[in-house]
Amino acid sequence: MLDRGTPGHSGSSVGPLRNLEAWLRHGEPALARAARDAGGLPPEPDELSRVSVAQQLVALRGLSVVRRAEAEGRLQLVGMWFDIATARAIVLNESTDRFEIPTVSVVPVLESGQRLADATRG
Repeated sequence: MLDRGTPGHSGSSVGPLRNLEAWLRHGEPALARAARDAGGLPPEPDELSRVSVAQQLVALRGLSVVRRAEAEGRLQLVGMWFDIATARAIVLNESTDRFEIPTVSVVPVLESGQRLADATRG
């Protein structure tokens, strides 16, 4: 959470600092969730970033247009995290709340000359 008790912090920032604080506030739900999952201990950076992916799915589903599109089958949300150490993208299995290495490609197979945008239109 933002520490408003730091020296030099007036509590009502202006300009770029106010914008930075507003942007950082979007991360507060993920930080709170990661702290809960870690039993109150500070989460490891990789774990925090994975929790952030899961929390972004929650935030997206908070939008009525996203919920409607997902319910109608026009949208499928997939939480993915790129593990830099192994150079792999891993996918959130929302049933188990764990990240897993996908067993199949999450990108559609393209025909010769086909663009990804065309392949993903439904």
